Amino acid sequence: MSDPHNHHYIPQFWLKRFSHDGQSKLVWSYDWDKDTVQERSIMTLMSEYDLYTQQTSTGDDFSLETGEMGQVDRSGSKLFRRLDQGERSSALREDLADFFGVMALRHPATVSRFPVVTASFLGDLQSVLVGATSLADLDEYLASIGAPASGMTPAVFAAIKSATSDDLDLFFTSQFDKQLAPGGNEAIPYADTIEDHSGRDILKDRLLDMEWTLATAPEATVLIGDTGIVLERGNSDYGWKIVIGPQLVLSITKTEQSVPMMIGSGTLTTWEVDGLNLETAARSKKLLVGRSKAAIERASAQIKGGNY
Repeated sequence: MSDPHNHHYIPQFWLKRFSHDGQSKLVWSYDWDKDTVQERSIMTLMSEYDLYTQQTSTGDDFSLETGEMGQVDRSGSKLFRRLDQGERSSALREDLADFFGVMALRHPATVSRFPVVTASFLGDLQSVLVGATSLADLDEYLASIGAPASGMTPAVFAAIKSATSDDLDLFFTSQFDKQLAPGGNEAIPYADTIEDHSGRDILKDRLLDMEWTLATAPEATVLIGDTGIVLERGNSDYGWKIVIGPQLVLSITKTEQSVPMMIGSGTLTTWEVDGLNLETAARSKKLLVGRSKAAIERASAQIKGGNY
């Protein structure tokens, strides 16, 4: 069997929902580069070549795509089916929070930023270690940026503090360079952000601290873009808009009131759907997908014409 190189960052089960019957592999889509609206196969949409392939000393490692991502996609399909069947329980809300956390982490924008962000963190960590007088200082810093505790013992911390500044510079510089090298650092692979639940749990907890409303759009067709998830003001702290299907949108928003544990229900008007479709089109990098050819043509034409 050939190696899997075509990696979907929006699962095929999700894209199928925008076909004419919710099961077909053909959907209407707009391609910004080709400036065309046509039916395309979901097998080639919302995917990138070798997006999750890890470069190791023994060759290409496809285990993130074939293992963890496959499990995530199968789980997501079952969760969406529970939504379709009318479930709105707190248990489903919690399971979906984990799934959407992974969806945010697996997006190409996150994958491409990971080496730079990790390198930047290493630089900050070195400065903190130099100034920290105790292990508690280090863990306090990590907590302030939403990271897990170091897990160090006092003896390990003391050993690091006893190292010379030249040795620390040499170590951190080498790790910094490895992050920015092609393929990243084998010791800190991107896969860890998916497989290690600590990063996922940060996003999950953030989502569970917000109010969830699943809204239907009975008289309009909602589109999905290649951003997958639309963040309020581009920040996951403010809110998430997630197009579940052509007539189903999950809105996750901050609230000053007590957070409901169940998923609430709502209805979207035609003008609200039009506004969301415009926002989705404006945020998309390359692709726009939907059940309605006319809706895609209208949204793409408005964006191209600057009418938004």
